[in-house]
Amino acid sequence: MGWYADVLFPKAYDCLMGLAKFDAQRRRSLQQVRGTVLEVGIGTGLNLPHYPAELTHLTAVDPNPGMLRKLARKTPRIELEALQAGAENLPFEDGSFDTVVTTHVLCSIPDRARALAEIRRVLRPGGRYVFLEHGLSPDPKVARWQRRLNGIQRRFAAGCLLDIPVREELDAAGFEFAELEQYYLKEQSRTHTYFYDGVAIPAGS
Repeated sequence: MGWYADVLFPKAYDCLMGLAKFDAQRRRSLQQVRGTVLEVGIGTGLNLPHYPAELTHLTAVDPNPGMLRKLARKTPRIELEALQAGAENLPFEDGSFDTVVTTHVLCSIPDRARALAEIRRVLRPGGRYVFLEHGLSPDPKVARWQRRLNGIQRRFAAGCLLDIPVREELDAAGFEFAELEQYYLKEQSRTHTYFYDGVAIPAGS
């Protein structure tokens, strides 16, 4: 982690990603969680106010120490166990969780195939992967602009890419979709806000 990603970006993150338009998405998606829950890429904890009231304990990981320092200054109602770890190497036994959550996370994971394999590994049989991720637009013109803008986006958003083919990558990782919505966030840049919003389960579970 460089100075920008570890120090400056965490300070700006809540302003960038804590807007009402994203809060509404988070609140709706997180109503899908149940049982024992792992959040991968918790960041500064923007999801915490939006978990269902019945959830009392959350396990979470994030690789960025700057994000975790900012998270530690918050006082969530949920009992929180937060560890510094990347999605590609989750420090948990197989089948540890009923639900795994990612929101606005896959775009910045260097090895997404490995991360998705880890998410699948730590899910119990019948477990659910709840995801809210921006990614590749189906519109070829928008997709071309996403690829053009990737260099700038990666530099200023700590590794984030705009053109992640989320549906295809979850398919390749052995997930089936229990629910899936794909949409542009209204009145926002189409290059940055094409969303994949749903629930996936390990194929064959």
